[in-house]
This record gives sequence, structure tokens and C-alpha cells, in this order.
Amino acid sequence: CASPLSPYATASTSSARICRRMKARLGKAEGLTATAHKLARILYAVITRRVAYNEAEAFKQTPATPARRISNLQKQAAKFGLQLLPAS
Repeated sequence: CASPLSPYATASTSSARICRRMKARLGKAEGLTATAHKLARILYAVITRRVAYNEAEAFKQTPATPARRISNLQKQAAKFGLQLLPAS
């Protein structure tokens, strides 16, 4: 049974990159489900706000994203007894 999200396997859009990243992280079934859920949230926002779909806006990084990534990396490094230092 082919998934409705199978064209994302080779596409180069932001949503396709999200799909591939989710599938790599969660596995095929859960990744497709997570991607479908994200697309449903985007569609809901477009309909309720009555705005045109803008892929760049839909998949933009929030200001908290880099800080969250750094925090997660610091926690992972601490598990191995390492400490992250800023690049100079």
C-alpha cells in the first residue's frame, strides 16, 4: 500500500525534508504520521486564519529552536562527562 506522503521521498521542499527527518528519527510509520500531523496543523492554521499558504512561513525556525538545540547538546555532552565550549 503506497502512502499519500510517498512523493516526499525525493522532493526537495521543506515539508519533504521534515518528512525524511521524521522518518529517520522515528521510523517509517511514526515519521509519516508525524508529518501528516504537522501538515494537518498547517492546513488548519491556513483555513482558520484565512491566509495564503507560505512554505517559508510554515516551516520557519522559531527563536527558541537554536537555544533548545544547544541545551540538548549540552545535556548529551554532560552524560559523557564532556563540556561544550563556544568556538573561538
